[in-house]
Parts: sequence; structure tokens; C-alpha cells
Amino acid sequence: RLPLGRVLLLAMVVGALVFGAFFGYRGVAEWRQTHGVDGAHEQAAETAASAAETIFTYRYDQLDQYLEDSKDVMTPSFAKDFETISPALNDLAPQRKIQVEATTRDSAALPCGDDCTRSEAKVLLFVDQARLADGSQVPTVFGNRVELTMVERDGRWLVDDIQAL
Repeated sequence: RLPLGRVLLLAMVVGALVFGAFFGYRGVAEWRQTHGVDGAHEQAAETAASAAETIFTYRYDQLDQYLEDSKDVMTPSFAKDFETISPALNDLAPQRKIQVEATTRDSAALPCGDDCTRSEAKVLLFVDQARLADGSQVPTVFGNRVELTMVERDGRWLVDDIQAL
């Protein structure tokens, strides 16, 4: 049997730990909201959804416009890397008369833990692509999961990397 003094001391320590944990968590959550990380990442996810539709939608007879539109939603460095797919696309798409329509089904910023910043977010997206090729009238639909790295530059969220999952 413990003396009353120790029981009270133990109860006070447990109470202080619970109090500290609760208000510490609330403080971090409030700090993230007031510093705009959560809101910024929501905005990044919305922009990523639209950017994915731009990047994953193309027509064989409008490839120059497709490349320009896609590069417009990317950082200059990623746009330069992205251009490397252009020759293969220019060879294959007109030959097979490929048309692809992308639709983003859902997007969400991924948890970033202690590495959160207002100007960078990783976003998970579920993107469906309906493809017509070789004169087909019935599209083939592909479900894709991709992760876009989004960075904010001069008030705009831009794609800085794409990873297929």
C-alpha cells in the first residue's frame, strides 16, 4: 500500500503529462493552421488534380499544344526533363492515332511530419485515363496512382516531379 503523499504526487504527474500532451498537440495543430501549412497543402492538392489532367491528357494531332500546356504547369527544371518523352510520343501517338482523356478521381496532400513547409507538398492522386487508339470507338480505361511533388513559385503551385505508384 502506497502512502497518500506518493499517490497524490503520482496523480499530479499523470495529470500534468495528460495536460501537456493535449495542449501540446493542440498548440502544434494551431501553429500549422496559423502558419498556413494545412491550407497551402490543400491548395497544392487541388492544383495537382488539375495539373495531372493537363499532363495525362493528349491527342495525337495536338502534341505541340499538349507539350506547351503541360510545361506551363511545371517548374522549368521538371519541364526540361519532361521534354525528353516528346520524341517517343511524337513517333507513336500519330502512328496509332492515340487520344487520351485523363480524369482525376481524388487527390490529397500526403502527411509530411516535421518536414512540412508552406511551399512544398507531395500529393497522392488517383487518375483515370480513357484511351482511344487505332481507330477504336470504345476507350480502354487505365486507373493510375501517382505522386506529384508540388512547389510554390511566385504564388503558383507547379509540378516538380511525378512518380508512378
